[in-house]
Amino acid sequence: MARVLRPGGHFLYTDLRPQGDIAEWEAALADAPIQMLSRDNINAQVVRGLERNSQRIQDLVARMPIPLRRLGREYAGAKGTGFYRAMRSGKYPYRLYCFTKN
Repeated sequence: MARVLRPGGHFLYTDLRPQGDIAEWEAALADAPIQMLSRDNINAQVVRGLERNSQRIQDLVARMPIPLRRLGREYAGAKGTGFYRAMRSGKYPYRLYCFTKN
């Protein structure tokens, strides 16, 4: 993205990692050839979105092929799933970064 981002352009990046991997992840991002303007933990917002969309998520998983439904339920993020609990507990911090190219 550094190659195609125009000078003054912005790149927003979100992702999640296990809590123990955050320092290594952020060190790698600090070495990026573009400047980090901001970073934020957005777990609360992600959890709120999962809660508001829990029924919709469950409906979508129910339409998946039967062999995939168990996996879909666990990782889709509906309320009460392992992914939802991990997000709510902070075990997997969800981060938002804003970069720019000078």
